[in-house]
Amino acid sequence: MKKLGVILLVIVLCLPNVLSYAVSPGKTIVFFPGDTLYEELSISIRNDKGIANEGEIYIFSKSFPEEYVNFDPINVSFEPYEKKVFDFSVSIPKQFEEPGDYRFDFVTKEIFKAEEDSGATISVKTAVAGVFLVRVPAEGYFLKSSLESRGVISGEPVPFILTLENLGTYPIDNLQGVLEISDESGNVLDEVEFVHDLALYSIDSLELFWNSEGARYGNYHAKAIMTFQGKEEIAETDFKVGEMHISILEYDTTINSGNINKFKLKIRSDWGNQINNAYAVLDVNSGNIQSFKSSNFNLDPWKESEIIIYVDAQTLGKGEYPSKIGIMYEGIYDGEEFELKVTSFDILPIIVGGVIFLIVFGFGYLFLVIRKLKKEKK
Repeated sequence: MKKLGVILLVIVLCLPNVLSYAVSPGKTIVFFPGDTLYEELSISIRNDKGIANEGEIYIFSKSFPEEYVNFDPINVSFEPYEKKVFDFSVSIPKQFEEPGDYRFDFVTKEIFKAEEDSGATISVKTAVAGVFLVRVPAEGYFLKSSLESRGVISGEPVPFILTLENLGTYPIDNLQGVLEISDESGNVLDEVEFVHDLALYSIDSLELFWNSEGARYGNYHAKAIMTFQGKEEIAETDFKVGEMHISILEYDTTINSGNINKFKLKIRSDWGNQINNAYAVLDVNSGNIQSFKSSNFNLDPWKESEIIIYVDAQTLGKGEYPSKIGIMYEGIYDGEEFELKVTSFDILPIIVGGVIFLIVFGFGYLFLVIRKLKKEKK
């Protein structure tokens, strides 16, 4: 059976509200199989307002068993600027099933009574929480990692945050790592090497950088491969490198003659900032160039959008026309050529459908009339 120990860390979660609080000094407690953990803790909550109020206090957890925390929910009244201390205890059994971090929150919600026409109502106004983290290490060497990044403009350094959590029972010395950068096709473009020592029970965040100079806009993948004490740990993430560019993803290639058509195209921003006052243009060569323009639009970073151009095809006969669809933005034009197919509007299917509907409707109506007459004769 996997041997586990437990470390109890106390963390403060700061939320913008009118109640402030203080958490008792953080403690680190380790125990080994065969022992049990019992710890008495306290947390102080202070009313930072100049008026009295009432708070609801309780324990909330998604991962840590609430029955391990000895505290019953209560409602407490606070005088102006009053501070109160609440004692509770944590009792942890001999084993957890898996190593990792288990969190529970000591929550205080400010509640107030509001008078309405229908009577008094109780509402929650603000909330604060003291966050308690129970760390469960595994016997031996055990590393947990995560990798985060964000999109940048081509030429800027790409930042990476590599979080390392030592969940074992030994320090991890001389961790060897390499950060692999690859393109959408999986081709490794570059590597960034790093070395790190991770103290017992520690959580370290390493900041790594990759120089994106010369990188083409698009999607990229990063993989941090770490080796230590004959073990391997991998953390991965995706990121974007952008240029001042709008990609045309797809568009209509057929419209109807004699009508005003909605010509749709789908586009994507490859830029890490908002692009303003862009517009789309469709040029159709029917002997002379006819141009149709969309309304101006703004495009958020990395976002896709559907744009509509209203195309008046009343003077375009049936056939195929050399055309070009393009986007204008920030003094830049990006476009591509294609053949626009113009078809005549065929009304025959509508007429046939209408006739079939009338026939079915007529037979149905006739059936109901006959049925009604038969009932009247009876």
